[in-house]
Amino acid sequence: MISALIPQQWEVWLVKFEYDDCPGVKKNRPAIVFDSSKLECIALKVTGHLPRDCYDYSIVEWGYAGLDKSSCVRINHSLALDNRDFIFKIGRLHPKDISGLVALIEKVTDGKPDII
Repeated sequence: MISALIPQQWEVWLVKFEYDDCPGVKKNRPAIVFDSSKLECIALKVTGHLPRDCYDYSIVEWGYAGLDKSSCVRINHSLALDNRDFIFKIGRLHPKDISGLVALIEKVTDGKPDII
């Protein structure tokens, strides 16, 4: 069932996320809404794996965000999603994590976060 709610920036949602190496194949997984101002929402992949490079942000307050385990955001794994890809809202990032994620995005994009 698709939620009637409209995803908002910094919310955590369960979404249908397409595999990088298998176009057309999707997996339900958590994602952070990065930009919901366009016709499509830009979401960032959330994984339970440990951070592996400078593009990963460890969510400090993962329980507050509604996640069931320690997780990280892969800012180099963004995807434009249609509202039909959003299954349900899990939660929202803690302000501390929003600040940390914004700082990382600005650092790796040279202050131009809209290029994600």
